[in-house]
Amino acid sequence: ARTPGGQARGTCKARRSMASLFRRRKKVDIGGLDELITTSTVGGEENVAANITICDRVNLLRTPEELMEVVEVMRARLGVRDEAVTIPSLFLLEMLIKNCGMRFAQVVAANKGIFTQLENALQWLQRRIRAKEPGSVRASHKALELIQSWGEEFLPMRTSHGLEAFVALYHKLRARGFKFTAPQLDETRPPIFTPPSTSAPAPAAAATAPPSSSSRRHAPGATGGGSGSGSGSGSRRGGGGGTGAGAGAGAGAG
Repeated sequence: ARTPGGQARGTCKARRSMASLFRRRKKVDIGGLDELITTSTVGGEENVAANITICDRVNLLRTPEELMEVVEVMRARLGVRDEAVTIPSLFLLEMLIKNCGMRFAQVVAANKGIFTQLENALQWLQRRIRAKEPGSVRASHKALELIQSWGEEFLPMRTSHGLEAFVALYHKLRARGFKFTAPQLDETRPPIFTPPSTSAPAPAAAATAPPSSSSRRHAPGATGGGSGSGSGSGSRRGGGGGTGAGAGAGAGAG
């Protein structure tokens, strides 16, 4: 049997290998996913139907290089200084991590650039909030909500699964004075990776109805209000969007 130390060393080796692939990566063909991601992350609103399609297609990718290309496209979208791009990009990144599993989350964690973009975007949004620019409060609140949920849920598995980057960014922002409006270590928040169902199989008659896309995918805002209200993906975690007033408090660093 492998020892815990041996498992940790194996994880570190795999993480270093993934990081080295990012450093020497070449652009690879992902079948038009880059164009779909770009056209779906505009307009200031979440595109649930397109996001579900993107998640399905990402789950069909087979190589680390292909997943890295998706992460690179997301990094570029988060680098666009426009709330109309930032908001839908955050919703898409959330949905990708929820629906594409640990494999995708580990590739995200190996890309230092995407965490740099998240941090830079928050600093830019904070300046715009102080200038009372519309849309910045919502985008900042969404970014902080995601960073907190990732940082807290991935804390126990940060070493064993190579997810330290999520946890490090969360604690770095807390230390710098960013205020997160959600309760810390909220045990009522549903998990990011939904565990397999342990309930008994449904009766045959009930199983004939095809599942809706919102139940098949953890689509932000799939239950309840749409993304226009700002509550978006919080529906899965018990009210993540918040109000404008609460979001404003969450966006400011001292």
